[in-house]
Parts: sequence; structure tokens; C-alpha cells
Amino acid sequence: GDENIRDGHDDARQGFETCGVVEFMASHELLTRLTGDPLWADRCEELAFNALPPSLDPSGKAIHYVTSANSVDLDNTPKSDRQFQNSFAMQAYLPGVDQYRCCP
Repeated sequence: GDENIRDGHDDARQGFETCGVVEFMASHELLTRLTGDPLWADRCEELAFNALPPSLDPSGKAIHYVTSANSVDLDNTPKSDRQFQNSFAMQAYLPGVDQYRCCP
């Protein structure tokens, strides 16, 4: 979810794209089929129950672009420590507003 590399920051700090969670789940499903190892199914289940739901709106019909594991405030206030090269609140939840760059 962190497209930009920032000086002094060498780890994923901002969040994970919703489409990334789904792709990660698809990879784990494929590994389950190829290896027969239930470990991959368990990891897919963890993503399905822990990472995917926070990226959905309350009705489950819309998503937002980036979800942070420790995001406690999805308001419309830009939060910036050079995380994103955007002029808007990247992690805001605004029903009916399409301001995200992908994963519509």
C-alpha cells in the first residue's frame, strides 16, 4: 500500500490496499490447492476475517483505497508525514464520494 519510498522509512507504515488483501488471499488459496497444506487456508481465513472487513463500508458494498492496521480515525482530515503524495485525506471514509485512485 505504500507506493512512495521515503527517506528514513524502510517498512510499510501507511496501510494496505484493499486489492492487495484480495490478491494475497487468492495466492493463499492457490497454495492450498497446490500443496494441500492447511496452513495456507488458515492464513487466507485470517485475511478474510481480520484484514478484509475493515476495508469495507458498514454495508459491505463499498471499499476504501488504503486500510491501516492501527487506523482509529477515518475522517476527512489529511494526515501527512510525507506518507502520500496527495492533497486529500487518503484514508477518509466518505460515503458516496469517489476520491480514490484505484479499486473503485
